Amino acid sequence: MQISELIEDIYLPQWVDCPGVPGFAVFLRLPDAARGFVLASRALREAEAAEDGPPPEMALYLVRYAVADWRGLTVAGLRQLSQLPVAGAADQEIPYNADNLASLLKISGEFFVWVLQWINQRGNAVKREAEITENLSATPNTTPIPTR
Repeated sequence: MQISELIEDIYLPQWVDCPGVPGFAVFLRLPDAARGFVLASRALREAEAAEDGPPPEMALYLVRYAVADWRGLTVAGLRQLSQLPVAGAADQEIPYNADNLASLLKISGEFFVWVLQWINQRGNAVKREAEITENLSATPNTTPIPTR
């Protein structure tokens, strides 16, 4: 077994359970690592400062890219995320598609900010990994050279 096989690839998309909505999982992916981290950090600050305003365009781009799929979103889950009256049977599942994602982002600031926070946390992990790699490559080789 190799250590490299045990380390999680932070660039791979992954299913993440949406907090507060049992059974709702979102398939999230990280935007372009170099640009995405900077954009995510800035977008998160803008979203937190917006307070009930429309989400900034940059943040919308990030979230739309990051949400690649979902499963288990029901009408009951949508009611929890939106805090709005929602018609339909509680157990009726809502499929992932671009229109449903756009609608969810419009009515649920909680979901929008949660995805941005996930992007920011993953981006921080990418940044730390890059810094560690850079520091390791900059460290001089101090291994003693065996003599005969």
